[in-house]
Amino acid sequence: MRIDANSEPLDAGEIPPSRPAAIEPQSPRPAADLEASRKLARDLEAIPLVRSEKVEHAKTLVNDPSYPSDTVLDRISDLLAGRL
Repeated sequence: MRIDANSEPLDAGEIPPSRPAAIEPQSPRPAADLEASRKLARDLEAIPLVRSEKVEHAKTLVNDPSYPSDTVLDRISDLLAGRL
């Protein structure tokens, strides 16, 4: 950038004065209601880490020689082979 020190200064009348925008008062925000978050935290703490009925179901499936079925195995093998 080059500044010419011999140029004439701008007249203050050439630039219209700007007015600050009017500031509208804001209404105060209501306090945050955290009860829903607290309820969710309590509900999550109430869920057991181990669901015994699901463990028993998984054990039953593991001990079932026909699980998964031949049809399911064929479909899975086809999907896998198609992605090679």
